[in-house]
Amino acid sequence: MWPVLWATAALAGEPQWWLFNRLGVAYNPLGAIDDFRAEVRAPLPWEQPGSLLLDGTYVGGGLGLEVSPAYLRVGPRFSVQPVAFFDVTGQARLLYYFGVFDDLMGFDDLDVDYDDAARATHSEDAYPALGLDVDLRPELKIKVGHFFAVDQWEFHYYRLPGTEPYVFEPYIHLLMARQDVTFTHDAVVGAFVWDPPDRREFIVAAISENTHAVATRDHSWSVGPLVAFSVSNRFAVPKFAVLSRIYIRDQTLTIPSVYVAIAAEWEVGLPMR
Repeated sequence: MWPVLWATAALAGEPQWWLFNRLGVAYNPLGAIDDFRAEVRAPLPWEQPGSLLLDGTYVGGGLGLEVSPAYLRVGPRFSVQPVAFFDVTGQARLLYYFGVFDDLMGFDDLDVDYDDAARATHSEDAYPALGLDVDLRPELKIKVGHFFAVDQWEFHYYRLPGTEPYVFEPYIHLLMARQDVTFTHDAVVGAFVWDPPDRREFIVAAISENTHAVATRDHSWSVGPLVAFSVSNRFAVPKFAVLSRIYIRDQTLTIPSVYVAIAAEWEVGLPMR
């Protein structure tokens, strides 16, 4: 279905390169990450520039690469935006944990103590591992005047090697089965404080992230503020974002904990010729 849709779109309009890169640093867990995505995108046959419903519709495919000092994700990706306010992204990525810091830790049953204090005493048990991460992400986005809302779901299928039946994944704060499905609901509500026609912007928002593991029924929920701004629409000038979330529910934490991240991101479309 997707290759047929892409071929039809390519015949209807001029395909172009879409490039995206986000570089960020975070605390809790502490680390740095670079998220690079490259796609060839083509406008869909019904795309209508300036239309409230059909502006910017496209279908695309390419490669995603996410790397940090602790892990690597790489693999093919596809995306489609059939209407202006809804898009779907899918990825199938090899996932490799380097075995440094407090990476994967295996457990024999679900009744173990795996909070942050307990894991600190077994950090030497972390090990390198090669696995698979397949995900699908539908996203709904609405803007009315200066206000906007984004509603995104993430569905992940994880396959991780090892001898124990369960593993703690530190970057999504969940105890998972070796083969497990997780689903995450991200909701963002905010306002454009500054939104001139030249695409410079300043926004403030609130974000909620709710994640579940199906096999283990582990659950994590965090909420907090988000601030993002851009001073220019030139490619060399990134958009900056500052995000902080308080973990409202998380079985891995013995004390209330705050996640903080600062990121810079670039996004550009380039003609293929």
